Amino acid sequence: MKRGFLLMEIGTWLRRLGLERYELAFQENEIDWEALPKLTAEDLKDLGVVLGGHRRRLLDAIAAYGKTETHGHPPRPPLRSLARPSGGS
Repeated sequence: MKRGFLLMEIGTWLRRLGLERYELAFQENEIDWEALPKLTAEDLKDLGVVLGGHRRRLLDAIAAYGKTETHGHPPRPPLRSLARPSGGS
């Protein structure tokens, strides 16, 4: 059920891009939010996105998604930066 919900969200995303014609292909190939940032132009061709303009629009939107998506949380700093400086005096 959760997977279906996530696939439905991808469909909403495609509709917002004006590319709803590819929704079924994304569903049939189980493209979810985890797989989305890994898609290449060749992958999109395999999914049936044959028009260059549509591939470009999808790749741009995927890149924008990848830049803004941090799974709801900002990235955590490395552990070293969390350590308190030693009181060497």
